Amino acid sequence: MKREEILTLCHSNPDFIASYIEDFELRCKDLESQNIEFRERIHELESQVKFKDARIEALESQTIEFQARISELESLLNQNIQINKKPPSTGTFIEKKPKTGSSRDGNNNCPGGQKGHPGSTLNKVEDPDEIIFHQLHKCKHCGS
Repeated sequence: MKREEILTLCHSNPDFIASYIEDFELRCKDLESQNIEFRERIHELESQVKFKDARIEALESQTIEFQARISELESLLNQNIQINKKPPSTGTFIEKKPKTGSSRDGNNNCPGGQKGHPGSTLNKVEDPDEIIFHQLHKCKHCGS
């Protein structure tokens, strides 16, 4: 609306202009209260962003520390793999002499029980309670 139209309307219908101004004032108050609410919400969101930024920074530094530790452990693992290429029985610090024969070579004892020990043996019986025959269906070596 142009200024001239507003002035003409004011002279011809002052009640309409008064109610229009009252409505306008109410809408302004509503907008002001919404503006206050929005500013409070913006403040809350800004503080959340600051907190999350600090948390992100802490997690990033922790990630850098973890990556350094992982690299350190991987290098140790690679060193252990290089060292452990030999089987444990060979030993890395002790050289073992190879065996040259049976372990009984140095022992003068005969196989079996000690001399003078009575010993015991499970003897056959004349009339067994049960006889079980075990037969092979196929030879596991030749297949016949």
